[in-house]
Amino acid sequence: MTSWSDLKFTQQELDAKNITDLADRPNLSAAEMKERLDCTDIRVRLNALLDRMDAMFANQE
Repeated sequence: MTSWSDLKFTQQELDAKNITDLADRPNLSAAEMKERLDCTDIRVRLNALLDRMDAMFANQE
């Protein structure tokens, strides 16, 4: 099972996905922009969080 701390994003991970600080016309390729905008890591961690919570609360019903 994933630990709670494994679900947290490091500052380095957050900085790597920062969109606000990009220039209005960033000097990035289409592939680099797609990678920057892709939120897969967020969805994966959210699903892991929900699975963990589901497992925790499944026995309480």
